[in-house]
Amino acid sequence: MSAFILSVIADNHPQGQVACLSGNFLQLTLSQLVDPDPLLRRWAVLSIAKLWESFEEGKWQAVQVSAPEKLCGLLTDAVPEVRASVVYALGLFFSGPSVNPPTAPSPAPSPEVQDARTSVDMKVGRTLHAALADSSYVVRKELVIALSRFAQAYEPNVRDAIIELINDDDPSPQPPLTPSRVKKPAVGQRGGSRGEFRRSGLDSSQDGSTPASPGPGPSSSAQLRQVCALVWRMIAALRADPYPEVQSLASGLYDHLIRTSGSFPAYTGLGTPSNPPPTSTGGNAVGPQAGKRPTTFFGKNALSASASSVSTPTERSVSPVLNSSAESNPPQDLIAGITPDGSVALQSQFYEWSCQHFLLNPLMKQKIEDTTSISFSEKLWRRQRNKAFYEDAKEYKDRDVCKKLDDQIAMLDNDTETTMSLLLHPFEPLVVVADNANGISVWNLEETTNKINFFHNLNPSSSRISNTTFINEHDVALLLVASDDGVVRVWKDFSSSETVTQVTAWRALSELPSRSSRGMIVDWQQPNGLLFVSGDVPFIRIWDVEKEMSVQDILTLSETSVTTLTNDKSTGKVLI
Repeated sequence: MSAFILSVIADNHPQGQVACLSGNFLQLTLSQLVDPDPLLRRWAVLSIAKLWESFEEGKWQAVQVSAPEKLCGLLTDAVPEVRASVVYALGLFFSGPSVNPPTAPSPAPSPEVQDARTSVDMKVGRTLHAALADSSYVVRKELVIALSRFAQAYEPNVRDAIIELINDDDPSPQPPLTPSRVKKPAVGQRGGSRGEFRRSGLDSSQDGSTPASPGPGPSSSAQLRQVCALVWRMIAALRADPYPEVQSLASGLYDHLIRTSGSFPAYTGLGTPSNPPPTSTGGNAVGPQAGKRPTTFFGKNALSASASSVSTPTERSVSPVLNSSAESNPPQDLIAGITPDGSVALQSQFYEWSCQHFLLNPLMKQKIEDTTSISFSEKLWRRQRNKAFYEDAKEYKDRDVCKKLDDQIAMLDNDTETTMSLLLHPFEPLVVVADNANGISVWNLEETTNKINFFHNLNPSSSRISNTTFINEHDVALLLVASDDGVVRVWKDFSSSETVTQVTAWRALSELPSRSSRGMIVDWQQPNGLLFVSGDVPFIRIWDVEKEMSVQDILTLSETSVTTLTNDKSTGKVLI
């Protein structure tokens, strides 16, 4: 609460920023970045962001205490909202003039201060490359906004880098940073080490002193050109992001920079994303505004209990903000778009969204469930249904009865040439069928005359669906769809043509060869909330879906492809 109040004092208030800076604000706030409470870490970062927003004196003092470098150490934090707050803060650090400047703007910095600031900006710009591999679309969305602020602060340099890259006829961006190229923390570890950033030249000196400024000269100019080119390539790579909102924001920023850099209106290189498939007749294509971030779907309350459990699941032990109803759906428009005055910097609403936590009823923060609500009654009914199902299945198994499958109960025509995946819901009479492109059909076995829903998976036309699985099938199930381009998409309300919504999407296996014969193989482990992915690669990657980060790669020690994956669903200790 104290960190939140300090951030409000400094929010768009120059006098408040000066008052915070006159005390020991930065040192005290930076000491909280290692606190075990993720909500405190998050608001410590946001309060620092508000301190230096459009405030040159605050930025300079932050450089003196190596605040940007210390924030970069949280880019591998175990909580995605903390990582998003870091990207948000770093974007404000090297932003140019504010769209709504304060009434008493601070004076322009001296050349020495600006040189030191530029040096830190370049190092931060390089380090933000790691956020491209983040599986949280909120982090990647904030990354687009942060890159737009860098492009605004160094707009002439970025334009020169764009023209140079186009003249060099280099239409292919560097591949997005993959999780295998980022040092992965061990399972359960909260965040990465600062040594990782020290090796990349970002951390301060061993004695904690301010990093030395490179000073003006050809070498620093060349380094700035390289960083601007890297920022441009990151923007181009984000145009092919699997989440529609991130892709749309990056495409708008990309097109704006192309238009303002010179006479290249028809240039479409540097990672142009494939067009989404058209909507089929009678189908339902989900557009860019369909996805919201319902964090409750990936909380411990949904992941920790196995399908056979009927006891009350444990709540997520981290910040209560992640499971609150007010913050379960962040705003669709996290940016206001290109500003009317033509400024390239995009505006984020991440801070306003985070503030909603303190507007909640205290009972909601404590996750006290209303036992009289309809949702509680439905959850209780599902637990009783699952328990009865397992008891009947156990009794049937004990009879040791073997029957021939002679009776055909349905014939499902999906109007496609090939069926790539078939998935049966374990508790409900639902069948999910994926075709050889990107169409998903949902059937109710009790009503086999018509399919109850059909929608597109939004993967590019050059890829196909290779695998499907359910998440939280014992409660309100989510549908996870993997395609052979290495992308995973998660859908909720998949059985409803009116409310089907994309929850999240990320590139889970970017090393997968194009046109892979096996595609991407996935397996879900419900007790621990882990997703195993593999295919035509020599390893099995493990994703922690709650943390929204890759935690481990397991070498297969084989030259052949992985064809199938399964794990012990009850204990989660065995993977085959």
